[in-house]
Amino acid sequence: MIYLASASPQRAFLLAKAGIAAEVVKTVHDEDSIWLPHPQAMALERARHKALTVTLDLLPRPWADGDAVLAADTVTSLKGKVYGKPADRADAIRILEAIQGTTHTVTTAHCLLVPAMQGRGPVMACGVSLAQVTMRPVSRAEIERARRREKRHRGTMRNGRGDGIEKLESDCGARRRDKNHAARYHRVSSRVASRARYALR
Repeated sequence: MIYLASASPQRAFLLAKAGIAAEVVKTVHDEDSIWLPHPQAMALERARHKALTVTLDLLPRPWADGDAVLAADTVTSLKGKVYGKPADRADAIRILEAIQGTTHTVTTAHCLLVPAMQGRGPVMACGVSLAQVTMRPVSRAEIERARRREKRHRGTMRNGRGDGIEKLESDCGARRRDKNHAARYHRVSSRVASRARYALR
């Protein structure tokens, strides 16, 4: 069984569209408690934390062989400024007004945690994908209409494109080459894996 550690209807929609059955489990941690200046580092930390929270706190054990927890986190960045999930409607409009008419980076980190597999475990795999999104200039009235349409469709994707998007270039599997960030990712991954091994043994 795959447990999706996300309340996002869009993530559930994408899995269903791919023919992958998953049970949605809402996480209870505060995303804003993890805030780092680099978007890839922040998205990775948040995805790992979601997966670990569900694995350790929310799901019953013992785990069946091959059960997996899938978590993801997406952040937007523009000219060094990182935008996380909007706090409310007004914040969502503020973010859209800031990124309209620009080419910005959308960073999505994913983390798959398998608590037990063939007598071993846990196994954790994490990665990052990047997309360069060009959004045409839009007015406040257009943003308001788009938000209302999104609410009616409950956040699901329509025709693979969002309102106002002119161009989307994806670099799936992209990795940051900076040695300092790579070393930091390795240290964080090691700590998370160690904690998981201790908690799940």
